[in-house]
Amino acid sequence: MRFTADVDVPEELVASSLDGSLVLFVGAGVSRNAPSNLPLFNGLASQVAELHGETFSEETMSADAYLGRLIDRAPIAREQAKGILGSPASLHNKTHTAIVRLVSNTASTRLVTTNFDEHLTYAATAAGIDLGDRFNGPAVPLAREFSGIVHLHGTVLRPANELVLTDGDFGRAYLTDGWARRFVQELFLNRVVLFIGYSHDDTVMKYIARGLPPTTKRFVLTDIGEHHKWIDLHITPVQYPADNDHEALPQVLDAWSDRLAMGHLDHRSRVKSIVGGGLPKTPVDEDYLRSAITTPVGVRAFADEATGRDWLSWAEQQRSFSDLFAAGSLTSDSSRQLANWFAGNYLLNESSVELALGTIARLGPVANQVLMQALSYGTYDLRQSNPALSVRVATIFSAALRTDAIEPEQSWMIAQAAPLGSASVMPFLRRAVLPRLVLAEARSWLASPDADAPPIIDAKIAWSGNESDVKVMLDAARTDFEAGAVNVLQVLEQALRDGYDLLECFKPDSTWDSWSFRRSAIEPHTQDDGRDFESALIDGLRDVSVLLGTSDTSIVNRWLRDPFPIFRRLAVHALTEDAQTESNDKADILLSAVSLFDRQAKHEIFRFLAKASPGLDSKHREQILNRVLEGAPPVDLPNAERFRRRGIFDILEWLTRSVTDWPELQVALEAILVEEPDMGIRPHPDLDRFMTSGVWGGTLPFEVDDFVNLIRASGATAAMSALLDRDYSEREFGQPDWDDALSLVRLVVEKHPDLGADLLGVPAGDRATDIASAVLRGWASGTLSDTQLATATGSVERLSDNSDLARAIAEFALGAVDQKIDSRPPYELDRLDRLCRLVWDQNVDAFEQPDTDDWTSIGLNTWPGLIAQYWVNRIRLRWRVSRDDWSCLSDNEREALSTMLGTTSAAGEGPLAMIAGEVYFLYAADPEYTKQEVFPGFDSVNAAHANQAWTSFLYHPRLDDRMLDDGFWELLLNASTLAHGAIDSRVEEQYWQLLAAIATQSSATSVDKPALIDFLAAGEVAGLASFFEALAYALSELDSAESMRVWNAWLREILRGRTQLVPGSLSSSEKTAWGDLALRCGPAAADALTLTDAIPGPLGSKTNFDDLPEEFIRANADLIAGVVQRRTIVTSDPGWHVVHELGALVGRLKDAGADPVVLRELVEAALGIGIHHASQWLGL
Repeated sequence: MRFTADVDVPEELVASSLDGSLVLFVGAGVSRNAPSNLPLFNGLASQVAELHGETFSEETMSADAYLGRLIDRAPIAREQAKGILGSPASLHNKTHTAIVRLVSNTASTRLVTTNFDEHLTYAATAAGIDLGDRFNGPAVPLAREFSGIVHLHGTVLRPANELVLTDGDFGRAYLTDGWARRFVQELFLNRVVLFIGYSHDDTVMKYIARGLPPTTKRFVLTDIGEHHKWIDLHITPVQYPADNDHEALPQVLDAWSDRLAMGHLDHRSRVKSIVGGGLPKTPVDEDYLRSAITTPVGVRAFADEATGRDWLSWAEQQRSFSDLFAAGSLTSDSSRQLANWFAGNYLLNESSVELALGTIARLGPVANQVLMQALSYGTYDLRQSNPALSVRVATIFSAALRTDAIEPEQSWMIAQAAPLGSASVMPFLRRAVLPRLVLAEARSWLASPDADAPPIIDAKIAWSGNESDVKVMLDAARTDFEAGAVNVLQVLEQALRDGYDLLECFKPDSTWDSWSFRRSAIEPHTQDDGRDFESALIDGLRDVSVLLGTSDTSIVNRWLRDPFPIFRRLAVHALTEDAQTESNDKADILLSAVSLFDRQAKHEIFRFLAKASPGLDSKHREQILNRVLEGAPPVDLPNAERFRRRGIFDILEWLTRSVTDWPELQVALEAILVEEPDMGIRPHPDLDRFMTSGVWGGTLPFEVDDFVNLIRASGATAAMSALLDRDYSEREFGQPDWDDALSLVRLVVEKHPDLGADLLGVPAGDRATDIASAVLRGWASGTLSDTQLATATGSVERLSDNSDLARAIAEFALGAVDQKIDSRPPYELDRLDRLCRLVWDQNVDAFEQPDTDDWTSIGLNTWPGLIAQYWVNRIRLRWRVSRDDWSCLSDNEREALSTMLGTTSAAGEGPLAMIAGEVYFLYAADPEYTKQEVFPGFDSVNAAHANQAWTSFLYHPRLDDRMLDDGFWELLLNASTLAHGAIDSRVEEQYWQLLAAIATQSSATSVDKPALIDFLAAGEVAGLASFFEALAYALSELDSAESMRVWNAWLREILRGRTQLVPGSLSSSEKTAWGDLALRCGPAAADALTLTDAIPGPLGSKTNFDDLPEEFIRANADLIAGVVQRRTIVTSDPGWHVVHELGALVGRLKDAGADPVVLRELVEAALGIGIHHASQWLGL
């Protein structure tokens, strides 16, 4: 990529500056130019030698060796060398500045230098750039992990003896101690390295470079270009001209740096500027634009501006565009945008479509899925504006393009998009009905097929298009069917015959016709709801043959004699529908070609006879009757003669449905019935199979009132006999089953409770328990007077030892104390109490747990749970009666509840859930008992019980401050450990909403808000985040005064404390929850936003800006934009919700007068996380 006209930087090198893998390795050459004016290593040796009256010659000895010998003789020489390199007169030059600018704009600052001077650091300070951590040899970091600047050979700021100057210093650094060798070796193996001002003339570095594998990624900015030195060292040269004291070097570094510093909106502006000026004028613009169209922002800007022949020709030369004409899958946004640009700019008007065709001619015929989709959409867009052009381009593209990456039917999207007619559809139709043979290994129906047998291979036909495609095309053909009917018939008939031919080639001895078998009728029929490709072809042939049959009898005559059944059936259908030909003539045509017993055309023949027979004269009726009486050809089957008479009977009986004045027909029919008196009439003799649907049951055996009248008139015994004598074993649609009989009994007793005892007294054999259960359930759902209850209770008491009736008895008892009932006589309540205790005692050990882990469901649907509900309602009823005299639960009630709560078997699970759900009521009724006996069920120490108790309670949570202060708050707080995963997910959100409601509204002394946050923070982080989400919702429901009260009382200080924790202490979900909470703080929102800005969290699915009042946005537009910008930066995966919220917010902020610079930064952040159309929010 050319950043300047003189230098072409490899793409790999540019990419490394973006992904953080680039390291700049700076040598002495950088410090030569003014105002640095420092010598290279040989020059340094010469200057030190002159101070000692000597002359250094590089031909005699290397500089490091010379300095080593000189320093051995005169140690002051080391200080002199340091003084030369650290001269105050030497200043940093523009190359130093360009280097630090470039490294500061890369994804990660990594800078290594063998120079002793500090010019890079000084240049960075002057430019306001922070280079990060600093390392001086020999104290170097791990090369694969460091960031900052490394002075590998030391620095003039350190003692002179730390400088790597002499051959001895190099030996220790790279050989004996080896710290420098380890650093550079690891650096070269793990990073992309760009050498700047580094000659690679020192021996040690040459050896290291030659010993590295050629796969290392090392580059050098050099003025000597391709040279054997770089080849030998496996280093890629990036050449620049040496003119004007290497002026091109800082220029390319600056240009590269400027490119990296550009924001998304800067790139959009530059692309539009280049494209707006015509084709790129310079290599720099050319390379930039080539790179830009591979990015989401760049390609959109290009698409907005680039039109015409020149830009299409330019695009054809770009790899990113030509990839659209290659097999495979492209998923990038930039590929989709280029495809849309091509389709949109070169398809939507007459003048440019030829350009698009030329591109396809040059780059086709293969097209990527992305391009095919764009072409389809483009064709669809043309339907209204230019339907003729839409048809033209759709036809051409459908025929000229193909893809190996998708199913062939993808191209038919174009056909469906175009406004095709009867003529223009034909090219599509011909291609859509091309058959091919698909082979597959058939599965054996045997449980253990013979392992040694060869696999069974089956074949089927696959078509180029699909059923919906062909339907669309045939609908287009029908717009002027008569004009194209012959063509349609030829195409569809040939397609079916080609398919048959392929199948016949595969199985030449097979006579099975699956296409005809799957088709119950040629005409639309309820038995043919399933659709497939062949159905569409048959439908088309049906319609066109009917249309042409009246004018071209050759079609019907030819098809009637066809070996393939589907064509014979089509011919009979067309003959049937022929309104121009007389019935007698049609009968002659049919009888001359087919047998009336052609089983494969059976339905169509029957249908023909039904429609034609009323119009036949006596002669043709006789011919038909004689042909029928001849029967079907003999078959070698058991009962063949009966089978033959069945076929004759079906046709004769079928004809009687259409003709009533045919005495000979009746005689023939009666003659068969003499021989076969049990031969019944089939409802659908025209079909060998017929499917119907319906429902079993749902119909009462008697109307309720009718059955009640029967009981009262004839007695319960007679009525039950009438009910029990019915046969419920046969299941027929619309007929009552045994469950319906039981429903009748229940409904009768519900409406007439006085009849229940009579029905219970009727012997019912093995169905007695079912009848008893239905009676009890009728009493349970009915409204019983005290007298009726007494009678019913007496009957139920006699059934209490039947364990199969435990649930029905529990339902009866519960119904007797329904909440709608104001009172019951105490003695009747005592009887019910005894009944429930008796049922419990007799059945508790035998109770079998249902197949569910939801105790609330168990409590609602099993007898133990119903008993628990009885006692709760029993207490509620007594409290209503007692009113002001209420004190607490009775001993009887306490004992019953404690018995159920103390049951450790499965029978105790449902009652626990039911009692837990009523904890608020029970606490109000008896605080002391509830605290001692019911509260422990919520204790998370017993997690299995606690999660079920909380689940039941949280379906409809109710509590008060007194309950919280009496220990329930501690239980509720400890339940946070259960909230994630243990408590049912359906009520988990209600748990956090309950905590939030308590935190914002409760005045209970036990509710310590700061302690609540500390407690949650010490546990699962997800729990704390969930609480904050619920708190945000709770605050939004408060008015301004209440919201400020919460904020001032405790929320502000807690938030401030969380923001001051050690970095990394807060999870991203908690930060998100805090940020979302700040938006809901009403009049305190500005203060809250300012605090949360210290801990920006990602925008999430619950982040909403639309509730922010307009006056708040106007007053705090810049604050909001800044806070949201910083949250956007840390958002990794913005979903639709985030995109929508951000777009709407930018519009509101813009209208509110937000600082354009701040808004631009917000939009840049949005572009940076992949919201590629964000520039449109600012109209750019």
